[in-house]
Amino acid sequence: MGQPFFLPSPVSEKTLLLIQVGTPPDDIRAQVGDLPLWFSAVLAAGPAFQVVRVFEGEPLPPHDAHSAAIITGSWAMVTDLLPWSEATAQWIREAMARDMPLFGICYGHS
Repeated sequence: MGQPFFLPSPVSEKTLLLIQVGTPPDDIRAQVGDLPLWFSAVLAAGPAFQVVRVFEGEPLPPHDAHSAAIITGSWAMVTDLLPWSEATAQWIREAMARDMPLFGICYGHS
């Protein structure tokens, strides 16, 4: 599973989950870094979070392991129905059924 990013703040029992569904093209990543870096900058005053790179086949954790989840944007297309994307969609449906707080970023805009 992805390495946790720890931010300079007190950490509660449960961390925030960052579901990374893609990575920027090399030229963008070279200039501004990968998506977890973007979110750590935005959430600098917030909780620690764990990154799961589902687009690389990393498995999602049980829903009760985290208090909330952010789903990053992707350069892939949601309509391609890739196996990792479909598994993530099922995880999201289950999270919604449990009333887990979720925040999704644009996915499928390439």
